[in-house]
Amino acid sequence: MTINENNRVEKLLPQMQSGKGSSSVDVNSFIKTSSEYHIQEARVKTIEQAQTDREHLKNKDLRQDIDLKRMTLMALLVLLALETMGVFVVALCQGFQVSGFKLEEWSFKLVVTATLLQTYMMLKIAVDYLFPRDKTQEK
Repeated sequence: MTINENNRVEKLLPQMQSGKGSSSVDVNSFIKTSSEYHIQEARVKTIEQAQTDREHLKNKDLRQDIDLKRMTLMALLVLLALETMGVFVVALCQGFQVSGFKLEEWSFKLVVTATLLQTYMMLKIAVDYLFPRDKTQEK
């Protein structure tokens, strides 16, 4: 309700209570002003509720994004750990020649180098995805 409507209601109310003035016009005017106030009040509540819902959805979206990133990173780290342990086992078998296991030197070096490079690149990509740089920092 605006200040003018408020003033109008304050002026009309005593007149209506005392019986002065044209009652039908004053009552209609009072009812109109009162209903406009309630409509405006309902609009404000609806807008506030929409803003609250929007904030809630934004927070829920952020929580889901963080949970998904956490699950993806954990799966990636488990796979990388298993792969690294596998290369370590291959290196031990190569060094001690367990059960006659022997790779040529160049292939053994290639396997170790490729595994280390793959691990490095996958971790770099994961970190860049989880912690993106601000565009302002790149300039």
